[in-house]
Amino acid sequence: LQNISAEREARDWSEGQLRRYLDAVPAPIWSAEPSGRLDFANAILYGQLGLAPEDLDPADWLALVHPDERESALAITGAAYAAGAPYTQELRLRQADGAYRWYLDVGTPMRDAAGRVRKYYGTVVDIDRLKRQSDALAASEARLRAILDAEPVCVHVLSPDGLILDINPAGLRMLGLDGRAAALGLAFPGFIHPADRARFHTIHTETLRGRNAHASFRLVGGAGEVRTISVHCTGL
Repeated sequence: LQNISAEREARDWSEGQLRRYLDAVPAPIWSAEPSGRLDFANAILYGQLGLAPEDLDPADWLALVHPDERESALAITGAAYAAGAPYTQELRLRQADGAYRWYLDVGTPMRDAAGRVRKYYGTVVDIDRLKRQSDALAASEARLRAILDAEPVCVHVLSPDGLILDINPAGLRMLGLDGRAAALGLAFPGFIHPADRARFHTIHTETLRGRNAHASFRLVGGAGEVRTISVHCTGL
């Protein structure tokens, strides 16, 4: 009995020390039981969320998650805990003022000598500004794509070696191709009349040197039709 009591005291002291260390770490850290029940969050994490320990129910941490991410958060963490595997997810957590911010939640299992999962440790990193910037960029790109797709003239992007990286519907029709996927990676010079390819390579080289260029040359469509086009090029 004395040995069991000593081992329990040593374990309790060790866990207490670990919690004090984690509270001193300048990063938001949490731990959970193998079942997924939250059993610790350090002071940095509480401060980041603007919460006090009594504000967080360890058995119901999902209450902090935005309703739109609760189902996926439960599925991701549930699958990880069941398999004893690490996980990563992005989700919004409620702050003390009721607002939500985006976080990157990463959890990793800690195993004993026998390989059994004894605890999960993780961190929750605030990525709200990065996420909002990424969403704004995606929305901006979508608007730009809509504008380019509506252009009645060919707009295309080429790699330094002349491969098609992007092209709008007007360009696809001009080349006689069905869908953007069919065009990506094709050599644009292959659609230019053989007698005009040297002229294309000249303006393409000028563009790669950072200069705007303009030229006219003949384009051969997929059905063999030949048309003369005027091209304005600029480097990106």
